[in-house]
Amino acid sequence: MDPRRTRVALGLIATTALIGVAPITTVGAEPVTLTYDEPGEHTWTVPADVRCATIAVSGAQGGEGGEFDDAAGGPGGLGGRVTATIPVTPGEVVTLLVGEAGAPGQAVGLVSLEPAATAVSASGGAGAGGAGGGAAGGDGGGGSFVFQGGTDLDDIVLAAGGGGGGGAGGPAGVGGRGGDGGATGAPGEAGVDGEYDGQPVSGPTGGGGGTAAAGGAAGVNTDVPDIGDGTGATDGSQGQGGEGGSHGDGGGGGGGGWFGGGGGGAGFATSGAGGGGGSSFGPADATFASGVQEGDGAITITFDAEVACGAPQPEPQPTPQPAPEPPAAQPVTQQPRYTG
Repeated sequence: MDPRRTRVALGLIATTALIGVAPITTVGAEPVTLTYDEPGEHTWTVPADVRCATIAVSGAQGGEGGEFDDAAGGPGGLGGRVTATIPVTPGEVVTLLVGEAGAPGQAVGLVSLEPAATAVSASGGAGAGGAGGGAAGGDGGGGSFVFQGGTDLDDIVLAAGGGGGGGAGGPAGVGGRGGDGGATGAPGEAGVDGEYDGQPVSGPTGGGGGTAAAGGAAGVNTDVPDIGDGTGATDGSQGQGGEGGSHGDGGGGGGGGWFGGGGGGAGFATSGAGGGGGSSFGPADATFASGVQEGDGAITITFDAEVACGAPQPEPQPTPQPAPEPPAAQPVTQQPRYTG
């Protein structure tokens, strides 16, 4: 699908923070911005004479948890964003993967959702269905990615974390909110404490957020005497959010990203917990934002044929001249004075 092409004024690009590699602009150039906002894979072939591109990558929002009677599911976390300026080569094919917003959890009833199968996909972790008539957690939002030189994990140059899915509503109240995607993903919110057979039961814990080096930890399900703790949530991994726990009140799936968030724990006679948000990745000088993207993810590319990547050269400075040496001291001759 062809991206939308939008001409933008030179003043806009001049005031935009260009990160990673500083561009050298030519006065009078007219930048072009391409927007990719359909979930799934796209390719961008670098035009002739283009050697530098500013790319903003946004992860997708997590899905809302399913309702239980009058108790709403928790809202999904928002996607994160990373922006950087990177060098490109004319004729190079850059692969883009735009994350998909997490599906909302189904309301009361048995459901079975499968997690994404690939290490890096446009989908986040799956929200688990509730057992015994409970509601399902929402799916995590997919991370968005930019690849150069291939489509393996090692070829990722930019990644934006998706938001975690919301936990299912339950007898005790509203489900936990999914964590936002960001440089480090935010943890999902815990489920509400409840009561079963006259005894208090603790709500499940939320999934951990993805970090720069590891996936988020899985949330912990509610453990009810004589019933058990259901099927546990899973940890996030590189490129993929964890799956939410399954019990009476399903946990939300973790958001995808550089490292995915952990799945939220499931409750029983409580409410489900939210999944953790995914983490983002970029060069050392990239800028990161947390919890900014609603709905599907998006990738925008801004470039100009008259812009070259490279550190701007400092203006030449005059060579300092050594200070002149002071003149040598001259002897003082005194004329004799005669008196008489």
